Amino acid sequence: MKQAILDALMPAINYLKELTLNDKVLVLGHGDGDGLTSVAILSEFLDERLIKHVCEFSSTNAESVLLERVFDLLAQTKANKLIALDLNFSEALFSKLSEQGINALVMDHHIIEFAPKNIVYLNARDLTQGVASVSALTFKVCERAGLNKKIAWLALVGASSDRMLSSSLELLELTEFELQAFASGNELDASFDYVVYALTASYFDDSLNKPLCNLLKESVKQNNPLFLFNEKKGKAKMIFDLLDNAELEALDLIKKGTRIMDAENKTLVLLIEPKLRVKRFIVEILRLQFPDFIVMCASPINGKLEVSCRSNLIDLLQSLPAATRGISGAKFGGHPYSGGLTLPKEKMPLFLSQLNDFCYDYYNNKEQKKLF
Repeated sequence: MKQAILDALMPAINYLKELTLNDKVLVLGHGDGDGLTSVAILSEFLDERLIKHVCEFSSTNAESVLLERVFDLLAQTKANKLIALDLNFSEALFSKLSEQGINALVMDHHIIEFAPKNIVYLNARDLTQGVASVSALTFKVCERAGLNKKIAWLALVGASSDRMLSSSLELLELTEFELQAFASGNELDASFDYVVYALTASYFDDSLNKPLCNLLKESVKQNNPLFLFNEKKGKAKMIFDLLDNAELEALDLIKKGTRIMDAENKTLVLLIEPKLRVKRFIVEILRLQFPDFIVMCASPINGKLEVSCRSNLIDLLQSLPAATRGISGAKFGGHPYSGGLTLPKEKMPLFLSQLNDFCYDYYNNKEQKKLF
């Protein structure tokens, strides 16, 4: 490992090493595949050290919701330490943690525009050329802090679920044997796709976050990477049943939804009104069907549109700010190839017009460069 990366990891490594049997840790992760695997990895480390801990999840990074949830959980669990994984904490939340003297470790990979104070903070964006997953970051920190279990495969599952596999390999430092066993090029071995697929159930129902994490933890205890998939008719039956129902609804909505496509500038938005929270599921299907497009799936809620976005080519962290320029109330976040936004429903035509202008400039004035 490069010395600069190891130096950056050391505050987080030391934080974990200094935990004692007298501590009680609140582990709070994002309710998606990367967050679930990150929490499962950290929980295994804490179990090995007999550190008391509680695992919880948040499916939103919304500032007001997340701030309230963090302090409610700290009060309910009576935890004296907080470890947050794959959550985009706001400056206000960091400030409140600092003001109240909360001893916290935060590991993330989202963009922030401020420097957290009095908090052990580690961002994968600062470590490697590409953006690594938080699961890869968590595994490497835990491994360096003394994790005994060989669970690099769990970090690979998390990285793949966030479409960050190739950019996470440098941080993971896998052996040639591990690479051959689990990954091929930029993709997981086909058998692991089933595990990644199962984790998408977290998109549809927040109550599945803990059961999914427990199944991952059991797969670690049994040293069986495919445990979750092998239990599709057993302990994981409820999860795969939900996925089957979600897939049926998603395919139906793809047929019936309203499409707005600009073939020249390669943008596509599908307007839907789903029963289940299937936008992120649908947008992954659209990404495969239209690999050269920015694809979006939007649904109305409280007078606004919530939009999930995917791109294989154009950086969303450049295109979405340009597309939402001058639109009051628009908010966006995510990664270069996977993001989301909310905007007033009536501003969708302006958003698409500005997005298509950005894409036109990109295709006509910039060298095309794929992100992965």
